[in-house]
Amino acid sequence: MPIRFSDHARYQIRDRKLSKVLVGRVVQDPDKIFRQSDGRMRAVKKIIWTGKPYALVIVYEKERGDLVIVTVFRTSKIKKYL
Repeated sequence: MPIRFSDHARYQIRDRKLSKVLVGRVVQDPDKIFRQSDGRMRAVKKIIWTGKPYALVIVYEKERGDLVIVTVFRTSKIKKYL
């Protein structure tokens, strides 16, 4: 399924020094997927970033056969998201 990025997601990826490749891998192979109350999906994967563990959280929605990445963030609060 093709992946598109919202303007907000592109900004967050650039600002947080992540890569679109990493985001795509998390969406394709997450540790967990959650359905949010607004119908969007949240993919979460534990990663190591600069030698420390984080959860990488990707919020996306399906739109006309595409996955549209809405936002991306990493957090040290791994237990909260996994």
